[in-house]
Amino acid sequence: MNATLAGGVVMGASADLIVGPGFAMIAGGCAGVISALGFLYLNSWCKNKFNLHDTCGVHFLFGIPGALGGFTSAVVIASATYNFQNQL
Repeated sequence: MNATLAGGVVMGASADLIVGPGFAMIAGGCAGVISALGFLYLNSWCKNKFNLHDTCGVHFLFGIPGALGGFTSAVVIASATYNFQNQL
Protein backbone atom coordinates (compact mmCIF):
# COMPACT_ATOMS: atom_id res chain seq x y z
CA MET A 1 0.00 0.00 0.00
CA ASN A 2 2.88 2.39 0.65
CA ALA A 3 4.14 2.06 -2.91
CA THR A 4 0.96 3.65 -4.26
CA LEU A 5 1.46 6.69 -2.05
CA ALA A 6 5.14 6.99 -2.96
CA GLY A 7 4.18 8.07 -6.49
CA GLY A 8 2.36 11.08 -5.09
CA VAL A 9 5.28 11.91 -2.83
CA VAL A 10 7.78 11.87 -5.68
CA MET A 11 5.63 14.18 -7.81
CA GLY A 12 4.83 16.56 -4.95
CA ALA A 13 7.94 18.67 -5.49
CA SER A 14 7.39 19.05 -9.23
CA ALA A 15 3.60 19.21 -9.26
CA ASP A 16 3.49 22.87 -10.31
CA LEU A 17 6.11 22.44 -13.01
CA ILE A 18 5.47 21.50 -16.60
CA VAL A 19 5.32 17.70 -16.33
CA GLY A 20 3.51 15.44 -18.75
CA PRO A 21 1.52 12.42 -17.66
CA GLY A 22 4.07 10.00 -19.12
CA PHE A 23 6.88 11.45 -17.04
CA ALA A 24 4.69 11.38 -13.95
CA MET A 25 3.86 7.71 -14.55
CA ILE A 26 7.53 6.81 -14.95
CA ALA A 27 8.58 8.75 -11.83
CA GLY A 28 5.69 7.31 -9.80
CA GLY A 29 6.47 3.78 -10.94
CA CYS A 30 10.14 4.17 -10.01
CA ALA A 31 9.18 5.55 -6.61
CA GLY A 32 6.79 2.66 -6.02
CA VAL A 33 9.45 0.09 -6.87
CA ILE A 34 12.05 1.83 -4.71
CA SER A 35 9.62 2.11 -1.82
CA ALA A 36 8.55 -1.53 -1.95
CA LEU A 37 12.04 -2.96 -2.40
CA GLY A 38 13.44 -0.64 0.25
CA PHE A 39 10.85 -1.77 2.75
CA LEU A 40 11.44 -5.44 1.93
CA TYR A 41 15.24 -5.49 1.86
CA LEU A 42 16.74 -2.29 3.28
CA ASN A 43 14.56 -2.29 6.40
CA SER A 44 16.24 -5.42 7.78
CA TRP A 45 19.66 -4.12 6.74
CA CYS A 46 19.08 -0.82 8.59
CA LYS A 47 17.90 -2.74 11.64
CA ASN A 48 20.96 -4.99 11.72
CA LYS A 49 23.54 -2.35 10.79
CA PHE A 50 22.31 0.81 12.54
CA ASN A 51 19.76 -0.58 15.03
CA LEU A 52 17.03 1.43 13.27
CA HIS A 53 13.64 -0.21 12.92
CA ASP A 54 10.97 1.46 10.83
CA THR A 55 7.79 -0.48 11.59
CA CYS A 56 5.46 1.55 9.39
CA GLY A 57 7.92 2.18 6.56
CA VAL A 58 7.82 5.96 6.90
CA HIS A 59 11.40 6.32 5.71
CA PHE A 60 10.68 4.28 2.60
CA LEU A 61 7.38 6.06 1.97
CA PHE A 62 8.39 9.69 2.52
CA GLY A 63 12.18 9.87 2.91
CA ILE A 64 13.56 8.12 -0.14
CA PRO A 65 10.74 9.08 -2.56
CA GLY A 66 10.96 12.67 -1.27
CA ALA A 67 14.67 12.78 -2.10
CA LEU A 68 13.89 11.25 -5.49
CA GLY A 69 11.21 13.93 -5.95
CA GLY A 70 13.73 16.67 -5.25
CA PHE A 71 16.04 15.18 -7.84
CA THR A 72 13.13 14.83 -10.27
CA SER A 73 12.18 18.49 -9.88
CA ALA A 74 15.80 19.51 -10.49
CA VAL A 75 15.84 17.46 -13.70
CA VAL A 76 12.52 18.96 -14.84
CA ILE A 77 13.72 22.50 -14.15
CA ALA A 78 17.04 21.90 -15.91
CA SER A 79 15.33 20.43 -18.97
CA ALA A 80 12.68 23.15 -19.22
CA THR A 81 13.12 25.76 -21.90
CA TYR A 82 11.66 29.19 -21.33
CA ASN A 83 11.10 31.96 -23.79
CA PHE A 84 11.77 35.09 -21.77
CA GLN A 85 11.12 37.37 -24.76
CA ASN A 86 7.38 36.62 -24.65
CA GLN A 87 7.12 37.14 -20.91
CA LEU A 88 8.34 40.75 -20.99
